[in-house]
Amino acid sequence: MELLATDVPEGTVIWAHHQTAGKGQRGNKWQSEKGKNLLFSLIYYPDFIPLREVFCLSKAMCLGVRAALAHFLPEELIQVKWPNDVRINHKKVAGILIENHLSAGKLSASITGVGLNVNQETFHDEVASTATSMILQSNAAFDREEVLHRILEEIERRYLCLKATGSKAMDQEYYQHLYGFHEWVPVKKDGKEMLAKVIAIEPSGDVLMEIEGKQRTFGLKEISFS
Repeated sequence: MELLATDVPEGTVIWAHHQTAGKGQRGNKWQSEKGKNLLFSLIYYPDFIPLREVFCLSKAMCLGVRAALAHFLPEELIQVKWPNDVRINHKKVAGILIENHLSAGKLSASITGVGLNVNQETFHDEVASTATSMILQSNAAFDREEVLHRILEEIERRYLCLKATGSKAMDQEYYQHLYGFHEWVPVKKDGKEMLAKVIAIEPSGDVLMEIEGKQRTFGLKEISFS
């Protein structure tokens, strides 16, 4: 965030080998074993994206990470989970957090933080049953820099497509890999577990779901996937 006050070029990557205060959505912590994973941030200036369509940036980032993982793990089921997780075989392997900055009512800058479990083999008890890593899915270690370069290539491809053709350019790819799209899956709402299926993701990022016999729209903090 401090770099935004300078003339830092678009596409700048900040890569940390370790974080002591990583954070994720809803105030959650992102824990990572030192020197095992990828922890990086990207700086973009997406002023061409209307505020009402800001979620398309999240789509581009998630799909870029997913495509890179599919390159290294072509036999595995790799999905995007709304709003911004990537999962392998229904376990979380990556989380993405985007902080947008506005100027004169327009989107002026975005910082995308990505945490990807690469070579970590054990996780803390609270996430041990729901987290995974590339090494756990393949029984082979990966060169983190090689994985990073592939992710950056895939993200850049989708970002440039977004810039050239607009927010609907990635919808087909996104829905193809979206967990729960037209499929009944467990969700949690108001502390209760129930079944729901995703009908669509609104340009703003809200999710339209069929739940309890009705179609309803939910924001980020109103519903979560179990």
